[in-house]
Amino acid sequence: MKVLIVSHIFPPSNAIGAVRVGKFAKYLHEHGHDVRVLSTEKTGLPSTLPVEIPAERVLYTPSIDVNWLALKLGGRFTEEYYKGRARMPRAIGILGRAYRTVVNFPDGQIGWLPFALRRSRALLADWRPDLIFASGMPFTSLIVAARLSRRLGVPWVAELRDLWVDNHYYDQPRWRRALEERLERSVLSSASGLVTVSEPLAAVLRQKYGKPTAVVLNGYDPEDFPEEVGRPVSSPGPIRILYTGLLYHQRRDPSPLFAALQSVGADREQFRVQFFGRVLPEVMLLAEKYGVQDLVEAHEAVSFQDSIRLQTEADVLLLLLWNSPAERGVYTGKLFEYLGARRPILLIGLESGVAAGLIRDRKAGLISNDPEMIAGQLRAWLGEKRENGAIPRLPASTAEGLLRAEQFAGLEAFLEKRLTEPRRIPRKRETRVLHVITDLQTGGAERMLTSLMTASWPAGADFRVVSLTPGGEFRSGLEEAGLWVRDLGLRRGLPNPIALWRLVRTIRDYKPDIVQSWMYHADLVAALGLLLSGRRRKTRLFWGVRCSNMDTGRYSWTLRFVIDACARMSHIPDAIIANSEVGRRHHVKIGYLPRRAHVVDNGVDTELFRPDESAREKVRRELGLEPEAPVLALVARRDPMKDHDTFFRALERVPNAYALLIGLGTESFPDMPRVLKLGERHDVPRLLGACDLLVSSSAFGEGFSNAIVEGMACGLPAVATDVGDARRIVGDAGLIVPPRDPVAMADAIGTLLSGSDEERRRRSALARRRVVERFSLAAAIKRFGELYEKAA
Repeated sequence: MKVLIVSHIFPPSNAIGAVRVGKFAKYLHEHGHDVRVLSTEKTGLPSTLPVEIPAERVLYTPSIDVNWLALKLGGRFTEEYYKGRARMPRAIGILGRAYRTVVNFPDGQIGWLPFALRRSRALLADWRPDLIFASGMPFTSLIVAARLSRRLGVPWVAELRDLWVDNHYYDQPRWRRALEERLERSVLSSASGLVTVSEPLAAVLRQKYGKPTAVVLNGYDPEDFPEEVGRPVSSPGPIRILYTGLLYHQRRDPSPLFAALQSVGADREQFRVQFFGRVLPEVMLLAEKYGVQDLVEAHEAVSFQDSIRLQTEADVLLLLLWNSPAERGVYTGKLFEYLGARRPILLIGLESGVAAGLIRDRKAGLISNDPEMIAGQLRAWLGEKRENGAIPRLPASTAEGLLRAEQFAGLEAFLEKRLTEPRRIPRKRETRVLHVITDLQTGGAERMLTSLMTASWPAGADFRVVSLTPGGEFRSGLEEAGLWVRDLGLRRGLPNPIALWRLVRTIRDYKPDIVQSWMYHADLVAALGLLLSGRRRKTRLFWGVRCSNMDTGRYSWTLRFVIDACARMSHIPDAIIANSEVGRRHHVKIGYLPRRAHVVDNGVDTELFRPDESAREKVRRELGLEPEAPVLALVARRDPMKDHDTFFRALERVPNAYALLIGLGTESFPDMPRVLKLGERHDVPRLLGACDLLVSSSAFGEGFSNAIVEGMACGLPAVATDVGDARRIVGDAGLIVPPRDPVAMADAIGTLLSGSDEERRRRSALARRRVVERFSLAAAIKRFGELYEKAA
């Protein structure tokens, strides 16, 4: 196979993207393929990487730096800033951003385009590739490949190591985004296939383009690592925590580590944190803020070989990610180098992304944003080093299946298949869904919508979100994930015809196939907006109802009015979606049309909520719990409907058992023996990992209990009162008891705790499997997808 690789960055330029492309060229060459590379001779990067294919097979062309004028005008400010030595003056930063927005289209390497196209004629005069493979960023490489493909009449494959306009770091203004979106579609629509580095990113590309898309991890090359990787560790002195690569201000934040170092007390001198790369000045300012500047070192970038050597010599390797759902599909290239170095990893950032999942599955380190938990792990590592003289290397099995050669074998097969199937695959237009929700504040519906919108969907759906009221903690997460989010400017209890007109305009402009609303106020406004838009015959309407509480006396008179109005208008929507069976029956009882009512269960993120054996010992030690004592978890806010009193009376009948109360307001309960009042927490999956059972004591008002499902996803059998959908959720993975019956609850708890180890393992596995198959986020997406497909 004759392959032309087009990549603006290629060895000897030292960048993680150049490492990946250079290794792939080496792999193809060693496997007998005829490989040629088109790249540029001036990238501004250190020229420290080895070129591992014959030099005559690489054509380096000149290029123009379109930013030379801006850099010259910025003078020493920009030079010092990019070296990480100074902060950028505000005025220069604003002017520089405006310049880049206009000139760097689509990126700062666009000056390479004319030279690449012109000079490639000499390369292609007497050699014609079977296929062109282009790697971006920068995306100018993809533009070059698309034009060469059209000129030569050969297929091409686009590799997007990061997404283009859908990149979660993309921050250009709306007019620029619209232009670049058109450019991206023009370029990528001509590709025969797409390649990226993780399944969530691949899902975005499949949804957007409907093309064959391969996932090829970065991997690592054992030949790059010194022999010391396989030898015992000898590391005298303080524990060295190492970070290599770039840092992004306010997005990859070492603050939790600095806070942990601040809290380790007298042992703080036993730690050093070393940053190698372009380190923004804010990092040292953060270290000063936490009073640990004497423990932090900042060094300039080193060569790739020196970076690998430093990683193998360090005690702990630091991985920083943005703590945002938008980071879910991000594997940093250094993660695979870290795994190849076989040193324990400390990940600070998103705990539910693919990177965290890889570290967790391979037991390669700690994933946490909690300074107390990080401090505890630092003390454990320090104790290990004091006792053994070093922190031992991770086992070789930690990095199994992650060799670059193993990953590139799949990419090689993918390219060969594109040659045998060169035809373009027709792309079906996405089903457009406009989600209308009352607000984006804290709540079950808001959390479920955010989970669905930021998850990986199969091809064929395009989403936008409209909130009736402004603000909300979930809005930023949706926007960071690249979703279109707007609010109508409504204030609760105040009618506003202007807000309704905004929704009408949105529906007319977007022309959705489906308008899906969430909660009663949104149901009513969505129905009125769709009717006034004149698109009722072309657009389906789905209502979302969440409540299952029969006690309407708890509601305000305005909410009762809205619910009654919705019941009278329930012939308008095409579907009424409840999140529980008891909720569906309740709404039919109060007047909703039964033939329109469907159930789509809430879905839990089974990557975030999963069994964590390592948490059991650590969390119990942190909380002062006995290692073998039975521990029960009750996750519920303080509310009469949750009936904590029944649980407390049941606990008195279970000797030696401890209870963790997790939820808003639980810290205000009176002190009780063997009860730990933890209040509202953001590390619930980790806490559940320390428990033996999940208990739900609700007396009424419960529909679909997220707490039960999350506990079962973590492998906990459940004891739950027979309220709402608890019986349907728990099944054989626990026991159901009558509400307000502490004796029955205590007996059920005793029964599950007294079983054999084999029986407990069986129930744990059953609980996890039941959630994965029926109540996972993937199951909810599948069910919504079926409804969308049927409606469209």
